[in-house]
Amino acid sequence: MTQAELKAVLDSSGIPFAYRAWKNGHDLPFGVFYFERDNPFAADGIVYAKKTRYALELYTAEKDPDTEAALEKSLTAAGIFYSKSDEIYIDEEQMFYVIYEIEV
Repeated sequence: MTQAELKAVLDSSGIPFAYRAWKNGHDLPFGVFYFERDNPFAADGIVYAKKTRYALELYTAEKDPDTEAALEKSLTAAGIFYSKSDEIYIDEEQMFYVIYEIEV
């Protein structure tokens, strides 16, 4: 899956996403996604299949299970396995973010 295809999947959730950062900020909720690392599968001493790990950060004004569910539904519909980890509150910005990790 290309980065453009991944962005299309993320945008299909109804949540606006940008790669790494929004240049001029954005109204909540929004998301960012970024490359973490390659995770190749080797066979016979060569890269047999290449997988890329991305982090997705979903930002909301408050804990928002419906927005999380919309993102998760889009990922599942695209056949993308995800894991959800940290949920953090940013005092200075008065917003939450949840981190998802995926591999495509």
